[in-house]
Amino acid sequence: MDRSITLAKYTELRLREIAPGKLDKSTLARDRQDIDRFLPVLGHYKLTELRPEHFRQLYSGLRKVKNQRTGKPLSECTVEGVHATLCTILSDAMEGGFLDHNPAWRTYHYAGEKKEKVIADEATAQRLIAILEEESLKYETYFKLIITTGMRRGECCGLQ
Repeated sequence: MDRSITLAKYTELRLREIAPGKLDKSTLARDRQDIDRFLPVLGHYKLTELRPEHFRQLYSGLRKVKNQRTGKPLSECTVEGVHATLCTILSDAMEGGFLDHNPAWRTYHYAGEKKEKVIADEATAQRLIAILEEESLKYETYFKLIITTGMRRGECCGLQ
């Protein structure tokens, strides 16, 4: 086991040998986008040289990068996605014995403005329930279950 492997070399190894059997194609495609964002900055570091400050500097720099399509700064969701991909890659490196700990853990802090979620009041929920009673049983059941339990869409879709 080569503990002097760089992040770039390990990422290449992971994409070639680990990821295809572990990740869905869409996840792999998203990971490649994230990898393209962090490899130019961190790829030259040996895995054992990576420190929390390297990740914090990366995230700070990413927040200043402009989105090529919109011209606006990258969204905080994009920065968080890069962090998640890095954490996953470094966790795999831990499992493979290349690292003793994951240096990216607890290095990401949300920098955007917290947005208050808009929640329907009682009257709006009652109107929605009344409207649903005129729809097919399938949709009526689905949305009433979400309204009643607070279940997320994916959780409800997973029910059988």
